[in-house]
Amino acid sequence: MSIMLKSNASSSEADRLSDAELLGQMNVMVFAGLETTTAAVGRTLYMLVKHPDIQERLRALP
Repeated sequence: MSIMLKSNASSSEADRLSDAELLGQMNVMVFAGLETTTAAVGRTLYMLVKHPDIQERLRALP
């Protein structure tokens, strides 16, 4: 996000994004990161529930 802000600040007036557009872009980035993390954790937990033998092997790790 800081790279986007710096790039926007150094852009010409015609190419610069408005504050509302910047906020929208930041919301997309945050949501995209949250969604992928949530999906990965959810899928991992689902697979562990389906495979209790793997759960036991993971619990046995030091």
